Amino acid sequence: MAVWLLASVPPLFADACYTLAPEMIQRSAAIAIIDISKVEPIQAKGDHWTYRERAHATVHRTLKGSLPKTVSFFGNENFICAQVRFQPGRYLAFLRKDGEKFVGANWELSVRPIKDDQVEWYAQKERLDLSWQPLAAVLDQVNDLIKRSR
Repeated sequence: MAVWLLASVPPLFADACYTLAPEMIQRSAAIAIIDISKVEPIQAKGDHWTYRERAHATVHRTLKGSLPKTVSFFGNENFICAQVRFQPGRYLAFLRKDGEKFVGANWELSVRPIKDDQVEWYAQKERLDLSWQPLAAVLDQVNDLIKRSR
């Protein structure tokens, strides 16, 4: 009886599942270069999570999907293992939809910081290690993966 009871109890904790670039790009409804100008606390319910942060951003270039010129993204999910945390700045963003809200497609790896002409990106194809790389080369790689995922 005790064994059946323990086997029938759902797990109380879960780990975040991070994806590499090809899967993140395939899962993304939108990919864009954005400038986050403001981050504010909020309580907003999606279909899957409750979000405690909203970022206001200007879209400079859309690589996949469709985004308005100004858009809000939601983060700081109520999932203790991983959250998207926004800061003002320029990013290469990978977004999915949770209901009607745009949210990160790969937890905190969803918003890759851009500094000058460099972006923090996957250092190796099979690992989650990140390194600063030329933005133009990363955009070429992302565009190639978008074409292959169609």
